[in-house]
Amino acid sequence: MSLTESDFPPGDRVTPAFPVMNPTVLFHTEGFHARDHLAALVERKAQKLFRHQAAIVRLRIHVVRDVPHGRDENFAATGRVERAGVDFTAHAQASEPETAILQVVQTLERQLIEQTGAAASGRRSVRVEGEDPALAQP
Repeated sequence: MSLTESDFPPGDRVTPAFPVMNPTVLFHTEGFHARDHLAALVERKAQKLFRHQAAIVRLRIHVVRDVPHGRDENFAATGRVERAGVDFTAHAQASEPETAILQVVQTLERQLIEQTGAAASGRRSVRVEGEDPALAQP
């Protein structure tokens, strides 16, 4: 049996599908074994993102160890935030996997803040050209 808005008394609201109550975190490594502290770091950073952005469905972090001939090893991390609407992707490279993960999460967080800021700025009233803001009445 499927419930619709007409099945509820007037004034009651149907709960929307979002925010997601249990967003998932997918962490994958390639070329090295994931250490427990890396998984804990990803989980801690994911919880911070989930607290600030309720519409996140899934966070994917993929870290690859690369050892080119004659050079030091480096780690390339890719992160993707999947949510209702626009998804965000970030890439970073560093000499340590922790640093690459932190850079990816910071970039994703910045992208989310910029997107929500742009959405919020679209909801604000627009000042008319030539209008003096000091003369505006509250």
